[in-house]
Parts: sequence; C-alpha cells; structure tokens
Amino acid sequence: MTPEGQGARPQLIQRLAHPFRRVEQPVPRKDQAKPGAGDLIIEGKSIQRVEIRDGKEFVLTEPLFSYEDYLTQSGRRYVTIFYGDTPTQADKEYITQTYTEYLTQKYKGDMSTSSINYLIGMQLQGNTPPPIIVDGKEMSGIAYFDYVREKKKREKQETIARGEFPDIYHPMPLVQEYLHFDEEKPLTRGEQRERNRSITTAIRGQFVAEVKNADIDLIAGDIRSNMWGRASTLTELRPMVKGNITIKEDGTIINRLRSGLALSYPSLDEHGKLTAKPERQLSMGIGYFGAEDEANIITDAQGTIPAEDLKKGIKAYFVERTFVDIATREQKTYRTIIPFAFANSQRTFYEHLADSAIYLDPRRKIQPTKPRMQLFRRNQPLAAAA
Repeated sequence: MTPEGQGARPQLIQRLAHPFRRVEQPVPRKDQAKPGAGDLIIEGKSIQRVEIRDGKEFVLTEPLFSYEDYLTQSGRRYVTIFYGDTPTQADKEYITQTYTEYLTQKYKGDMSTSSINYLIGMQLQGNTPPPIIVDGKEMSGIAYFDYVREKKKREKQETIARGEFPDIYHPMPLVQEYLHFDEEKPLTRGEQRERNRSITTAIRGQFVAEVKNADIDLIAGDIRSNMWGRASTLTELRPMVKGNITIKEDGTIINRLRSGLALSYPSLDEHGKLTAKPERQLSMGIGYFGAEDEANIITDAQGTIPAEDLKKGIKAYFVERTFVDIATREQKTYRTIIPFAFANSQRTFYEHLADSAIYLDPRRKIQPTKPRMQLFRRNQPLAAAA
C-alpha cells in the first residue's frame, strides 16, 4: 500500500454502499449488431444483460454492486483472503489490477489515486473469516454453535457416566458420592483447579434447584409477608450460603455446604438505632452434614444413620434460629437437621419451620429457656430446642 493510501478514509468510499436497483426495459431489435440474448455488457457504472421473455427482448440494467459481483459477471475468479492471512505476490498483483478495474468502471473519473490505493489496501488486508469445517462439511455459525453445545452436553454426560463428575441431571444423592478420577491422566495444578471449580459450580447449582423444588423461597416470602405482619417492613430476606466443598486428588468430596434463605430482623441500640447484628434470624434450606453435626439431628433419626454415611455427608433439611439472649445479650444459634432419608422428612421440616417462625416472630418477646422449650415438638433434641 502506498503512503498516500494509508491516510484518512476518503469520503468517496461511502459511495460504495449504493442500494441495488434493477431496471427492466423492453427493447425491440431492429439492428442485428445489437447484443443478443444472454450477452453481457459492462458499461460505465452498470451491467446490462439481454433476456428474451414471451418473444420480446429486455435489457436488464443493474448497478455494479460489489467487487465480487464484478468478477463473477466478467467470468473471473474472486480471491478470498481470510483474517490473518497474507496473500501471495501473484494474488496481490491480481487483486490490485482487478480492483482498480472495478473502481474505474464504477466510478469512472470520480475517484482519486489516493482513494483507489486506500481501497486496494483494505481489500488486501482480508475481511473474511475462515470457513468452519467439521468432518469434511462446511458449517454456518449457528450450525456450529449447535454442534458445540450438543458436543459439550454429550461430553458432560460421558464424564458423569464414568463417575468423574456429579450427576447434575438428577437430584443430589442422599449421601455425598465420591468421584473416580482417571489417574492415568495427570493434571497440572491449574487444570485441577479448573476441574474442581467446575464440579463445585455444578453442586452449587444443584442446591439452588433443590431449594426451589422444596418451595423454600415461597415459604420464606410467606413468613415475611403474612406470619410476621407489620414487622416485615424491617425484615430482610436474602440468600444464605455457608460451609465449603473440598475435592481431594483421589476423588473424595467433603461436602459441608448448606444453602437456602435467611429472614433477618434488625436489633436496636440504646438510642433506638439499627445495628449490624440482627436481633433474630430464621435460616432455612438444604445442606450436607457430617458427624460434627450429629447432635443437631432430630431425635427420631439419631442412631439410624451409619457412621460411614456421616463421614461422607448426609443430605438434610435444616432450620437455624439465631437470636439475642435477653438475659446475657449474647447472640445464640440453634440448628435442627432433618435427614432426607428420614421418613416424612419434608413434612417434618415444614412443621419445624412453622414452629421456628412463630417463635422468632419480631412482635413476640422471647421468653426464658423453660417456656421456650415447650413451643417445640417432642421429637426435637434438647440441643436444638434450647
């Protein structure tokens, strides 16, 4: 490209985008020297083609729409330059010659040398993405996108079938399952982090689905709007995620994540201003719990869970009650766990949740320990009801 061709973009370039127009005129043939049917004439800024319709000849006139059309109509090849490619010297000379002809034909006498050189330079840069070829077949963008989406879904299902990835297409297991990594394929630290991140993300997504399927989001909203009445104007409803997921190199998953929603009612200081520490909070959701939480499992389910399952982590509903003790002004939290494997677990969860919502109602003053214990059901452990 010449130096003057690298300057500011000429205004005449905008004229390349003329709309396509087609004009048809019947032409009576009186002179045999005139073009016959099928003849093609490139004249000035247009292409003329003669056609015969119902015994009459028509001259079809259409503007030179593009460089590629010009080459096609004149029976010459169009050289495609893909993004990032450098054309050969022969292609450069061919493009320079033919593109100059095209511009001269279309804008005869109107384009300066600098404008022509600029446009030739742009043409030599390449403006075509390379074709997408899969299994010897060229694909469009949308077709390839669908192909990639289906391929990734198929690969994910294959990893699930091999036990290398959690089964994200079904509910979470009652006991956390271990994965089976291919030890013959050693991964770098970065690859391990990416794999573990993908697994953790999938498990967190399963928690969200489980919480919605149990209507916990709807129940939390109902407690706030209806059960807590006028106090709902100060009550905050927010997502609640606590705990961690650890994935070891041998495929062991230590899942102690719990996810759900929390209703928080603020506390006031001696001046009547809101403080950061809530006066009472009701949390509800689904999580995985181990031996460290065995004392908080409802009484009827204790002793029925194998130690090996507790080691891996059991899937359970939970209800947490947090409040400020009126005597000590200390914040206390008590948790009730209802394993999914327990008979009528969902019904039992809703019953405990209703009791806790009544107990933590902001309009109600929390009483000392003994009266408070009587509010809860007989199958609840003392540690959880305290």
